[in-house]
Amino acid sequence: MTVVATLGEATQTLEVKNTLIGEVWLCSGQSNMAGPLKMGPWPPGTIENANYPALRQWRDEQWILSTPETSRVFSRVAFCFARKIQAEKMVPMALLMAATGGSPIEAWMSEVPEDLQSDKYKQGLKRSNRKTNYETKIMPVIGYGIRGALWYQGEANASEGREYFLKMKAMISDWRASWGQGDFPFYFVQIASIGESAKDQPQMGDGRAKIRNAQLEALTLENTGMAVTIDIGAVREHPVNKYDVGLRLARWAMHRQYGEKDLVPSGPIYKSHKVEGAKIRVSFDYVGAGLMLANKEGYEPAKPTPGARMPWLSIQDKEGTWYWAQGKLDGPDLVVWSDNVK
Repeated sequence: MTVVATLGEATQTLEVKNTLIGEVWLCSGQSNMAGPLKMGPWPPGTIENANYPALRQWRDEQWILSTPETSRVFSRVAFCFARKIQAEKMVPMALLMAATGGSPIEAWMSEVPEDLQSDKYKQGLKRSNRKTNYETKIMPVIGYGIRGALWYQGEANASEGREYFLKMKAMISDWRASWGQGDFPFYFVQIASIGESAKDQPQMGDGRAKIRNAQLEALTLENTGMAVTIDIGAVREHPVNKYDVGLRLARWAMHRQYGEKDLVPSGPIYKSHKVEGAKIRVSFDYVGAGLMLANKEGYEPAKPTPGARMPWLSIQDKEGTWYWAQGKLDGPDLVVWSDNVK
């Protein structure tokens, strides 16, 4: 594209080459979003075959085209998200990266209400005298036309409960107001559990359940979607399987933005439960044709294991004591009980 500008007798010509018109997604959060493709491991050929000139990422003040050499610096999660959509819809995809390891959610807002400021955030604010991530990573790209946003964060706020939902609500509203594009899609990752519970303690540990529940509540916000990762997590902070994380985020976009109305956008997500005598019946959204027992290894699709015993189920009696429990699938529901709890 050649642009010629004239003013009086002065003329200036500007050539813009290799331009694409396509989809741009803002990708933000902390280290699990920022982590580059080179960290691997990956399904065979992921990097070696990454010659995708219509896939680009904004880095170091320039657009980087995906090649087997350059793709190594692309965000692992965002790359897999974009490739899933691009492979099926043949649309140019661009990733605006704005992620910083260890950053709390408060640092990504233009203004944080006083009652939502954690002690950790206040300490960081005092040291830096500003809101670093919003000023350096978000402000420079506000106004760039985006299709939506991806968010993978929460580890730095992992000790919080429902207040994290209030912070997500405030930040999402903040970004949408800043862009002025209405309630654009906001798809986020529910962080995995951490550590491992002792097998002789049916009460188990917290496993970051409170913040994961706060993230679950964020699904009540307009045009949001959540990728569950508890089945592909790890004992430590950085689960290696980012391939499935990207695919799960892509399902929401494929369903909502790219016309796949018959595609179930998510795996089962808790909806409600009720007590039936000595049993509890748990119901879920997004069950598709029904629930199944399965085993997942690496990047392969889950393989059904009908008849297998369900581990890690426990139930509490009215005195507050926990017992290991049994479970069975009943169509779209999960039924849980223990012979020790009446």
